[in-house]
Order: sequence, then C-alpha cells, then structure tokens
Amino acid sequence: MQFFKDIKTGFVAYFRSIEFIFKKNLWFYFIFPGVFSLVLLWLGGEAEWQLREVNIKDLPEKDYELDLLIIGLKAVFVFVSNRMNRYLVLIILTPVLALLSAQSEKIISGHTNKFSLRQYITDINRSVQLSVRNIMLQMVIMGFWFFLALVIPPLRDYTFYFLFVLGFYFYGFSLIDYTNERKKLNVEDSIKYIRRHSGFAITIGAIFSSLFFIPYAGIIIAPITGVVAATIGVDLIEKQNKKEETPPPLPHVDVT
Repeated sequence: MQFFKDIKTGFVAYFRSIEFIFKKNLWFYFIFPGVFSLVLLWLGGEAEWQLREVNIKDLPEKDYELDLLIIGLKAVFVFVSNRMNRYLVLIILTPVLALLSAQSEKIISGHTNKFSLRQYITDINRSVQLSVRNIMLQMVIMGFWFFLALVIPPLRDYTFYFLFVLGFYFYGFSLIDYTNERKKLNVEDSIKYIRRHSGFAITIGAIFSSLFFIPYAGIIIAPITGVVAATIGVDLIEKQNKKEETPPPLPHVDVT
C-alpha cells in the first residue's frame, strides 16, 4: 500500500515542481543545464566526428600507444555522453542541484539556514560519490540479472522492463539524497529511507529519465524539475507521516 501511495506522491510532486519553479522565480536555474547541454553536444559531436575519420592502420608508429589511448578516451566519452548522459548530468551539475534543492526547501519550510561553504562542499562531495556508487551498483545488478537470464531463460522476457525500473530507482535515489543529506541522514540511513519509499524514488527517476527523450530540451528540463520534485515530495511524505502518527481526538463523552 505504501508503495502505491509513494508513486502518487511522486507524480504530485513533479507536477507541482513546474509551477513552483516559475512561481518562486527559480527558472534561471535552467540556464546551467542549458549551457552544459550545448558544451556536451559540441564536445560529443566533435569527438564522434574525429573517431569516424580515424583509421588505426594509418596511425604513425611514433607515439602509437599514446594516439591509441586518446582514441580510446574519445570513444569512452562518446559512449558516456550518449548512453549515460543522465548520470553525467547528475554528476557535473551537482553544485547547482545541491544549491537548488536547499533553496527549494528553504522556500517550502520558511526556515532560513545560514549558508555554510564547508557544508556545501561536503554535500557536493557526497552527491558525486553516491552517483558514482549508484553507477557501479547498477552495473553489478545488471550483470547479475544477465547471468540469471542465461540460467533461467524466461527472465529474458522481463530484462527490458527490469533494466528500466532499475535505472529509474537509482536516478531517483540521487535526486532525493540532496534532501536527505540536509536532514542529517548518513548514507546508510538515506539508503534505508529511499528503500522504504522506493515507489517515490522510481516515479521521480522515471519522469526524470523520460524527459531526456525530448530532443535538446529534455536535458535542460529534467535535472531542474527532478531535484525540485524530489524536495517537494520528501516534504509531502513527512507531512503525511506526521498526519498518520497524530492520534485521533478522543470521543466526547457526555457525563451529565
């Protein structure tokens, strides 16, 4: 039951995030992923064009290993920019997303917290480490699933759906953890929290990931709306939990 309630919370939070961003004058944050997308598009296109022009047989013997290493790095960059651009966005834009998440929470709660550069750097470091951790863990789980699919052939029919949901969960994880960090949850407690609200994480990650299919605009919209939606959603979950924990009023008994 909690899983489906959290899915609903994820959708509500995402739709509210769009209005929230423009109503609270946070729209200028779209500039940062906009600039990043232009740079990524240019660098990725340039690297891909250079790779197409390369003929390994024509490489000079002098500095052959170095040239081969450079070609390999370009190939990795093209792969990452095309196939793992969601994680690349989350990692590169971490300083912006951490700041936006904190500002969104300040608007929602009305509390003004003193800015700490040391804490801000700590938040950035944790977010980057978690994103890298999520990439590695996702790869391990994918490898394990492919192994199971070889042993249990019927699982192959579900591979496409499993990999999508797995990615959604980890994208949502990265977006939600910005708020968990400010709430003083350590990494282990944050993992437990997100597992407990996996429906929320999957929904946030699913919409975030789906927006990337919008040509050019998706990479600009997704990270900003995603982190704001995650911040709003955590606030909604907390309010819902407090409401459920509040005992109902005692019935009135007429003693007259």
